[in-house]
Amino acid sequence: MRKISLADGGGYTFLDAFWGGRPILHEMLMVWQHHLKAYDFTLIVAGTEIPRKHFQGDQWSYYQWTSDAGDFSVPELQRQYISKFLPPSLASILSGEEFQLRMWKWFRGRHRFTASVISQLLFNDFQSPHRLLDYLVWLSTGYEPRDGEVYSHAEEYRDFRRPYMPMEMPDPRYCKSTNLLSSMLTSLCQIPLLRQPSMTLLSTALPRYS
Repeated sequence: MRKISLADGGGYTFLDAFWGGRPILHEMLMVWQHHLKAYDFTLIVAGTEIPRKHFQGDQWSYYQWTSDAGDFSVPELQRQYISKFLPPSLASILSGEEFQLRMWKWFRGRHRFTASVISQLLFNDFQSPHRLLDYLVWLSTGYEPRDGEVYSHAEEYRDFRRPYMPMEMPDPRYCKSTNLLSSMLTSLCQIPLLRQPSMTLLSTALPRYS
């Protein structure tokens, strides 16, 4: 069974993109279903606002609607999650305690907010966590937080910006469909964050065009 995730989108973007007022998400799902109908797969459509009115009738009857993503609504739930990842050398000191308090202040709510910070901590080997948190807040809001200055100033300076290579995409006018998909995959391999497991999933998930 294959799972393909279409994250956040489409239902409320380009609402009248197609004849009859159908949103682009509707047409995307129709295309995926057509090209993957010969395979055993589960299509997961995730988003914050998917209008049901566009997905009525027998062809959509096998979809299951659910809305139970949840969130970190109390500090202790978020703390329990964070503590699974923090190394003891950080969690047991005042800086680590303050870091968890700041996580609640700046990144409570949706699980993915907290998870995104944890993923960045892992990527940076938990180095300069307060400086990283400051950077992520600034990156998201444009505001430079001052609440953790005592700890941030005591940490080693690190440049958390990542160099990204521009993707050299092929000109579709001169590529056959199969060659185009191959060229796209080759271009995606140039992205530093997209490692082999992701590429494997991506290549197996792409539909076949004739």
